[in-house]
Amino acid sequence: MTTKAKTGLGTKVYIGDGASPEVFTALAEVLTVDGPNPTATVVDATSVDTVGGYDEPITGLKSAGEVTIEMNFVGDDPGQEALKTAFDAGTQTNFRIDYPDHGLTRFSFVAVVIAPPAAKVDPRQVLKGAVKLRVVGAYTVGTHS
Repeated sequence: MTTKAKTGLGTKVYIGDGASPEVFTALAEVLTVDGPNPTATVVDATSVDTVGGYDEPITGLKSAGEVTIEMNFVGDDPGQEALKTAFDAGTQTNFRIDYPDHGLTRFSFVAVVIAPPAAKVDPRQVLKGAVKLRVVGAYTVGTHS
């Protein structure tokens, strides 16, 4: 039986404004967060000197991947408006994801918005939207209070 597992309830996603000092605004009504999902390319380093007849892959470039955030669409939410502004400007923007775990984990990263939030209309559901971020460089894992 686990005593340390937590649900995602209480997770917060923030977008920075780029100012100094930087101010982070929470995105309203986040439903799901998927990512970052790092991967690495594989480069074949096999040569005629390879022993045993097996290929010899090595790690090439790494990518921190993408982050997809689904949320209830709130058109006048300052955080969701900032996502659209960052998309229109094509700027690299600072983001934070604060998880409600025992270690108070925070993922911090720079990303470009590659798909801005837009309302998904279904008359049987609330308006939902999703945003897709492409992480620039590496992300860091730290703590928050």
